[in-house]
This record gives sequence, structure tokens and C-alpha cells, in this order.
Amino acid sequence: MASNSTSLMTTSFVTEVLATAGHLQKEDINMKLAKLSSRIKTVKAEVVDALQKKYVDFYPCLHASLDLQSRVKSLSEDMAAVNNKIDGEIKNQLNMSTGEFQDLALQLEETNGILAVLDKLVQIHEALQIIEQALKNKQFTSAAKYLDQIHSLLSTPCSERESEIKILTSLHTEYHVQKEQLIFTLGETWSENVRWTVPDTRNQAVIADEVVDLTLRTGEINIMKTTIQAMQDMNVLVNKIKGFGERLLTHIIKPVVSDSRVQVHIETHPQSKSLVVQGRFDGSDIASPTEIFTKLGTLFSFLSKHMFSTEVCKSGDIKSFFLMEELGQCMGEQFLDLIVRECLSHSIPTSNRGLEQYNQVAAATAKFHQLLVKCHFLPSTNSKLLDYVRNINVLFANKKCQEILEKARNLMTSEIHNMIQITSEPPVGTLPPLLKQEPGQKPNVDEKPSLSSQSKLSANMFRLPTCYISVSVQKLMNMAYETLQEASSSSPQCAIQLFYCVRNMFELFCSVVPTYHRESLTKLPQLAALHHNNCMYIAHHLLTLGHQFRNKFPEPLSQGGATFVDLVPKIRRLGTECFLEQMATQRSQLLEYLKGAQGFSNVSEESNFLSAERAIKQILFQLQRLEHIWQEVLPWNIYCKAMGTLLNSVVLEIINSVTVLEDISAVDTTHLHTLLSMFTEKSPELFQTDDDQYGAQAELNKNVLKWFKFKELLIVVNAGMQEIADRWSDGKGPLAHEFTANEVKQLIRALFQNTERRATVLAKIR
Repeated sequence: MASNSTSLMTTSFVTEVLATAGHLQKEDINMKLAKLSSRIKTVKAEVVDALQKKYVDFYPCLHASLDLQSRVKSLSEDMAAVNNKIDGEIKNQLNMSTGEFQDLALQLEETNGILAVLDKLVQIHEALQIIEQALKNKQFTSAAKYLDQIHSLLSTPCSERESEIKILTSLHTEYHVQKEQLIFTLGETWSENVRWTVPDTRNQAVIADEVVDLTLRTGEINIMKTTIQAMQDMNVLVNKIKGFGERLLTHIIKPVVSDSRVQVHIETHPQSKSLVVQGRFDGSDIASPTEIFTKLGTLFSFLSKHMFSTEVCKSGDIKSFFLMEELGQCMGEQFLDLIVRECLSHSIPTSNRGLEQYNQVAAATAKFHQLLVKCHFLPSTNSKLLDYVRNINVLFANKKCQEILEKARNLMTSEIHNMIQITSEPPVGTLPPLLKQEPGQKPNVDEKPSLSSQSKLSANMFRLPTCYISVSVQKLMNMAYETLQEASSSSPQCAIQLFYCVRNMFELFCSVVPTYHRESLTKLPQLAALHHNNCMYIAHHLLTLGHQFRNKFPEPLSQGGATFVDLVPKIRRLGTECFLEQMATQRSQLLEYLKGAQGFSNVSEESNFLSAERAIKQILFQLQRLEHIWQEVLPWNIYCKAMGTLLNSVVLEIINSVTVLEDISAVDTTHLHTLLSMFTEKSPELFQTDDDQYGAQAELNKNVLKWFKFKELLIVVNAGMQEIADRWSDGKGPLAHEFTANEVKQLIRALFQNTERRATVLAKIR
């Protein structure tokens, strides 16, 4: 009873307040909400049914859905009126109301939610209808606009339970279908207006000229502009321009840049214009930059005038851009790299005369750059082409150095057995004075001449002995002189770079030749000797090479930096080590032959004698072979030292073998003397030039350190006991000069039987 009385009092109070303010009664609002809810349910059923038939069942004709938008709009207006009245007239009294007005608010919120969903469905449906019609009328920008609107509606939920609405899934699907349909239609329209005709690469046997045709339609400009703008709105323009740019590079720009026989011209048709590229695309005939820029200028003018001058607006941005700008962003860097690599780099001169004529290329490059900027392909801030041609001095030096090093390496890897004789000539060119007198400086007449100024250097100080070197090394050295001569007349920066290029050339020699020719230098004595001479020849010239050109170079080269002297020990060591390795190989081979003599023991036996004889003949044959190879190639003093060293090794080994024998019979003595005499007969021939026998014997005595000892051994083997004692002569004779007392005693014990006479002689040997 208490609760009923409270409710009656509240109702009475609210009614009294509403009546006082002149607002609607509670019963009127409930009645209006009930009617609106009934109408919303009816429209809801119709909307869902219509959308179900359209996007799920795919019925072709749906006349009943044409007035859905107006009916939902009418409901929205009625609902807005109720909302306004509730907000304006009863909102202030809700705090005093209890259950009934709270139920009213919940009912109103639910009704508004349903109405919002219906409105969203109808908006999506209407937008899809407009898109479908826009595609038929080729109104692509309008279709893109409404697709964006649908995307916004589908991405923004208006109810928490929206995911439970099944018809929205069908609308999502329809949205994607329409989007893909628009993108496909845009691609088809682009292909209709931009047509490519390219040669069939599968038929490689065709020798005739190839033809590439790029046709742009000019009759439907507005449709193409709409298509381009719609592509931008759909975010597919960049990919389309990238594909176009790749084909442009592959089928037009690269052939034009790589071959001068490719021709470019424009053909005019009633509804279109074509750029035709015709010629051989094999890149066998490089064109000049001026010719290439003229042809490419035709290409960019063609693109700029007929389609790529179209302005495109960015989504959500007031600023617009030209389609040519987008093309430049997609392929600009590739294009510039191609021009630099395949066009401008080939035009870099390799001589000072060509460098003076490079201004024509620089002017043509600047003109072409202006064209690219004018047609918006490149921004004005991009100066890559201009920077490249402005840096021509460095590029010239780089290319010249690269060319020099490439030629030098080819010479280093060529056959080194092709040789040429060099005579005792001074280095190429004249030598400047060692001290440079300053201009206007007078000589000091009061200064006393020093001892060094009174003594003069020999005229042969800077002369090479006659020998043979490789033809390739002579060419390498001549190229070094020519490069330095050109550097002396070049700009300071270029001169410095060319000087260090020559240094790098000789550093390269030290690395390439020993590695590339390693096997030949190890196995072939002649090539080892040639390599030795090559290194000495280069080192000889490097001693004065920097001094010859120092006064012609800029600072700091002219102040002592132009020198090659630091390379001389390295190159000399390179040749010396190679030849010493070959000498060690030959020495090992000779000693290996000598092992066949079995220490010259028991040579009275026929088999032992034949073995020893064969060993000596092999040694002499090898030495004669080396004489034939080395005598003409090596300088005479080097040859004599090398041959003397090898012969000395053999002689020393023979001496050591004989002096350790414990018993030498009389027959052994005869055979041993015969075997050792073979050396004394043939060895002088190794040092003989023409018929100068005395000179040969002198060189033999000079370069074979143990030759006198060997000759004393030969005398001792064939001498009597008294003769040996006489040659010892109390330690003052020639025998005592070559042999020690113990060695002589050992020989006497081996040669003679143990008698009192032998004991007497042995007693004298001390």
C-alpha cells in the first residue's frame, strides 16, 4: 500500500510539472514510440528482404527496394522529432522520474540503434547502386568516391551487435567485388589508351630490324584524365606507372642508349599518336651522347604533350602533381644510372686533346637536363647528370688509370717467353740536374768545390748490361714513361692521379706476375732467368724515373713526392728470389744425378764405373743445357756467377765423396782419375765465349770457389807419395792451401799401403 501511494504521488507530481510547462504527457510519448517501433520493424523487414534478394539471392529486378531510402529518411525525421522533444522537455525531469521514464529512455535508445543500422544499410545499398551506374557511364572518379564512402561506413560500427547482422557480410563481399571491378575497368581503360607493340623475343633467328611502337590515344582525353585520377584514388596508379616505366626502359630507352642505329620518330593517326623505335637492338654500335639526347628528347616531349602532363590530385590533399613527376619518381634513378653508365661513361676522353673537346658533350648534357626538368620528369634539385660532366677531370683521370691498369695487367698475363735484347743504353729520356737552381739565383763563385764535385760519375753508372727481357715488360715500361709524360702536361689533380696510377702499375706487377706465372717460373729455367732480368730492368728504370719527371709535376710531387725508389728493393727481391729458387731446384737435380755415382767407391768394377760415368755425363749435360738457355739471356756476370755456383756445388760434393773413401786401389785410382778428368775437360766450355779459352778458364777459376781444390784432388789421385809430400811442402805448398792435414792423411791412407815410407810421409803432414 505504501509503494502504491508513493507511485501515485510521483505520477501526480510529474503530470503537474508537465502540465505547467505545456509539454507532452507520458502517454503521448509512449504512443509515438510504439508507432515508430512498429514502422521501424516493418521497414527493417523490408530492407533486409530487399538486400537479401539483391546481394544474396541475386534477383535481377527489385522495384520494391527503390523507396527504401525515402522511408528510412522519413523514420529518421520522426525519430529526431521525438528525440528533440524528450531532450528538450522531459530531460530535466528524468532525475525525479523513476521506472517508467527510465524504460522510456531505454526504449528510445534501442529504437535509435535499430534506425541507425537501417540507415547504414540503405546508404551502403544506395552507394553500391551509384557505383554500378557510374561504371557503366565511365564516371570512375565518382565510383572511387562512393567506394571510399562504403569503406568508411563498413569500417565504423554503429552498434555493438553489428557483427551479428548477416546481411553486412554480403555487403562486405559486394564492396570488394565492386572495388575489384573498378580496378579491372581502370586497367582495361589504360590498356585501351596506352598500347604497346614489342618484338617477339622468342624468335631469335630473325635478323631484320626490330620495331617497338608506343601508341597514346588522343581522342578521349577526359576519360583518360578521369581514369588516371581514379587510379590515384584507388592507390593503383603507382604500380601502373612502375610497370609502364619498366617497359619504357626495356623496350625504348635501353635500345636508344646502347645502339646508334636505332631510330626514333613519331607517327600521327586520326585518334592517336605513336612513338616508333626501329633498328638493331644488339648494342654493337655505341652512339654519341648528343645523338642519344636528341632521340630521348623526342621521347620525353611525346610523353609530356599527350598524356603525362595530366595533373593528379592526391587524396585528402589540395596540392596536385603531374603524371610525369610520378614517372620520374618510379624510374628516374634507374634512368639516370643508365645514362651515366651506358652513355656518358663511354664519352669520357682518354687523352688531353679529347678532354679539350668534351665541352660539346657537357653542353648537350645541360640542355637535356633542362628538358627533363621542364617536362617535370626530374626535380630542379636533381643535378646528377650535371655533376657528372662537371667532374670530368676526375672522371678522365679515373678512366685513364683504369685503362692503363687494364692494359698493364694484360701485358703481365701475356706470355713472357717472347723476348728482346736490350743493350747498354741509358734510361729513356734525359736526366735533369740533381740540384734545381732557383730562377735568378747566381752561383756562389767564392764557394770552394768539394771533393764530390771534383769527382765525376762513370758514364756507365746508369747503364744496363746487355741481356734479354720479355717484350711485354719493355712495353710495360714504355707505357709508364708515356703516362708520366702525359701527366706532366695535365691538370694538377689529373697529374697526381696518373703518377700514382704508374706506381699502382708496378705494385700490380709484384702481385700478378709471380702468381699468374708461378708454375712456369718454377719449372722452366729460361723463364726464371727472364723474370730475373725483367725485375732488374724495371728496378733500373725506377731508380731515375721519378727524378726525370719531378720538375714537371705539381706540388707535392715536385717537392720530392715523385719517386719510385721505394719500389726498387721490392722488385729486385722479387726477381732475385725467383732465380734463387730456380738455382736451388737445379742444384738439387744435379746432386740427385751425382748420387748415381755411389760415392765413387770401387770404380774398378765395371758396373760401378758405368754408374759413375753416367752420373757425370748427366751432370755435364744438364749444365750444358743451362749454358745454352742462360748464357744468352742473363747478363754475363750474372750467368758466370750462377753457373759457377752450380758447378761448385757439384765439385764440392765430389771432393767430399772422394776424401772419405777408406781404400782406393791402383785400378780405382786410374778409373777415378778418368772420371774426374771429364770435369776438367768440359767445365771451361761452360764459361767460354767465342774462342777465348783463356778468358773461359779465368771465369772458371773466379766463379767456382772449389775449383783449385778439385784440381789438387785430381793431381793427388794420380800422384806418387813423394809428389804428394812435395806439394804439401811442410804446409806451404798448393796442396796445403786447399786441403787440411787430416784430409791429406786420409787420402794417403786410402791410396797407399801401410809401409814405413807411408808412415814417414804421414809424419810430415801436420
